[in-house]
Amino acid sequence: MYEFLEGLVANYMTCPVKTVTRQVTMRELNLLFESNDFNAYPVEEHARVLGLVTKFDFLSCFAFRPGQMVPRYDELMNRTVADVMTPEFIYVNETTRLTRVLQLIVDHRIKSIPVIEADHRLGRNHFTRRYYASVGALHRQPKQRRSKSNITLS
Repeated sequence: MYEFLEGLVANYMTCPVKTVTRQVTMRELNLLFESNDFNAYPVEEHARVLGLVTKFDFLSCFAFRPGQMVPRYDELMNRTVADVMTPEFIYVNETTRLTRVLQLIVDHRIKSIPVIEADHRLGRNHFTRRYYASVGALHRQPKQRRSKSNITLS
């Protein structure tokens, strides 16, 4: 229990995270959700995270109001991530305590929280890492600490 209380996101992150662009269609996103079993993807362009697209966002394509004309399935599946993504999202960094992550997950009823830098950059060329702290990661054993200068993806 004390290990969890003192744990940092950096030791429990799931890696590597996959990202999508705003141009990805709902058809492509559905295949990604099925094949990777992720709950969300960061929406990235030019090494910046622009938002988050979740399974809930995907399902929102199929929610209709009474009296609304129902579009054809192909039209829905050709919509893009830009149409449904969440531009404002909660994120943490590698030094965030697991207790804080758990509190955010419970308070906001979310399953995944992106781990990124404060300026929303993924920084591929600056030894920063793109990972996820997810609900499932909170009960796993910590991973071996990786050196910033020698990142090894497991």
